[in-house]
Amino acid sequence: MSAAVELRIGCVGYSYDFWVGPFYPRHTPQSEFLKLYSKVFDLVEIDSTFYTIPPPATIRSWRDSVPDSFSFAAKLPRVITHENAMRPTREALDRFYRSIGELRPKVATLLVQLPPFLHQDDGMDRVLASSTAHRGTTGTLWNSVTARGCGRRSSMRCDAGRSRSSGTKCNT
Repeated sequence: MSAAVELRIGCVGYSYDFWVGPFYPRHTPQSEFLKLYSKVFDLVEIDSTFYTIPPPATIRSWRDSVPDSFSFAAKLPRVITHENAMRPTREALDRFYRSIGELRPKVATLLVQLPPFLHQDDGMDRVLASSTAHRGTTGTLWNSVTARGCGRRSSMRCDAGRSRSSGTKCNT
């Protein structure tokens, strides 16, 4: 018999102007998007953290806009994953964790979007040690060694297949 799984459903972001009308009521100010979004979904991926580490005040405003039961999936910044090729500086990690720490305990997971140029041994283990999930962008990163390392950390891999026919594969 398998254990019960908590399933949450959300989107990659919530702050899209083209959602006004179809999802958000017309004339809704952008400052109200997350509050309204959280009435429908209970999880959102914070894609913007990939591009820049937001100041703690921004993170606090996200935290305070949603109910206690709401969760966030924060994406590790590209300065760590791509620019430093998974060899992050202590300063970059500290700055990200200090900022995202304002969301505790609402951070459900950290997402690591891996660049296609990395290989399995390119520092991934160091970063995965502090992550609970990652998203791969290339098959070369996922092998039995990486799978075991993620398994030790209760991590999950989701790969969006490159061909339309392959679909999405998720492994836990």
